[in-house]
Amino acid sequence: MPPASRKPYAEVERINLTDKLLQLVIAGQSVARAAEQLDLKYDTALRWYHDALRKVYEDNAGMREEALGKELKTLDMLARALWPQALRGHVRSVEVMLAVMDRRSKYLGLDAAIKVQLDTGNVDVALNKIARIIDGEASAEAAQLLRAVPDTA
Repeated sequence: MPPASRKPYAEVERINLTDKLLQLVIAGQSVARAAEQLDLKYDTALRWYHDALRKVYEDNAGMREEALGKELKTLDMLARALWPQALRGHVRSVEVMLAVMDRRSKYLGLDAAIKVQLDTGNVDVALNKIARIIDGEASAEAAQLLRAVPDTA
């Protein structure tokens, strides 16, 4: 009979240590201090900690989606009820309608900052052209660029 695999025991041990790690962090200890107390390497403890957080996040994704759906339906009902009064100019209805629209925007992430990534290579090329124009090396190019600019005067 082949020897029993040690792997299931190692996984159980990891689960137990991860639970203890999380309890220590929840109690206020840093991951580094908890790792030291549990005689774990910091990198290992940090990886287990992040894995546990990721699992909690993934496990709750369905509940978050369901709660978001319910909140959006509630906002829809409020908007439908307020809309006729808001269109007639009822000030309080307009204020509440704007609050409903703001909340919907936040829930859907429509008001989140937009990340802009600048291609610095294009900026460098443009700056080099400008420098050449200023230095008088590209007067023909400067004249061409100036002709492309609409006259606003």
